[in-house]
Amino acid sequence: MGDTDLCPWDTGTFGSLATRVFGPALRAAGAEARAVLLELASGHLKIPAAQLSVENGTVFDRKNKSHRVTYAQLAKGKKIEHHVAKTLPKKPSEFKIMNRPVTRRDAQEKVTAGQSMPATCILRACSMQKYCAPRHGAKLLEVDLSGVRQVEGLR
Repeated sequence: MGDTDLCPWDTGTFGSLATRVFGPALRAAGAEARAVLLELASGHLKIPAAQLSVENGTVFDRKNKSHRVTYAQLAKGKKIEHHVAKTLPKKPSEFKIMNRPVTRRDAQEKVTAGQSMPATCILRACSMQKYCAPRHGAKLLEVDLSGVRQVEGLR
């Protein structure tokens, strides 16, 4: 996406700008979608929307959790064209997932790829004039691999 002759300039996602700029709009869209699903569930379950809660893709009656319907059952695989009055997103204090610390349990495997895949390295020599020209589409001319060839199992 770096070549603006081929791709439109889109400001990028540097410095967490995408989250700050697009986050509020996406949260508002999510809040509206949730409100639409609550309205649909209210009609389906014959229960006032104010008495319903959502959790893990399911809408249920807070007074009787056995009265429930899934998002999939409400959507029935069809496009839903429905609008609700302006809906405010949740306050950060109400978040269950966002803004909460999460311990990554898969980081070691992602970094090492377990034992199933060799580690890889990207070799960058383009800042050195001897090895390649500093321009888009440059071809690597020469690389000194004598040091890395000493690494056992290197391909």
